[in-house]
Amino acid sequence: MQLEPLDTREIGKQLRTLRTNARMKQVELSSLLGIAQSTLSLYERGGIIPGFEILIAYMKLFHVSLEHLLCLDADGFDLSVIPGYDDLRYGEHKLNANEKEQLMTLLSTYK
Repeated sequence: MQLEPLDTREIGKQLRTLRTNARMKQVELSSLLGIAQSTLSLYERGGIIPGFEILIAYMKLFHVSLEHLLCLDADGFDLSVIPGYDDLRYGEHKLNANEKEQLMTLLSTYK
């Protein structure tokens, strides 16, 4: 299976579109997410990809799937490039490869 690289600029556009369609200002969304407005701006410009905690917050706030946020088809993408992937935890338990795969399957079906 060929893995697609993540396009940070397209992801940034997607994040900005979700926010603007909800008629939110950066300051409002950054406050809800518990991050600095400058960090949100960096996400929306495609400078960096948000970590899993922020991506999950976007999924919940805007009722979208992980694939939608990352501008990807359901198959063939590499989530390991997302910050925090190597250290995913459930409480004190660090997730193993199988548990991460199960989590990714669950996240990809979230609507």
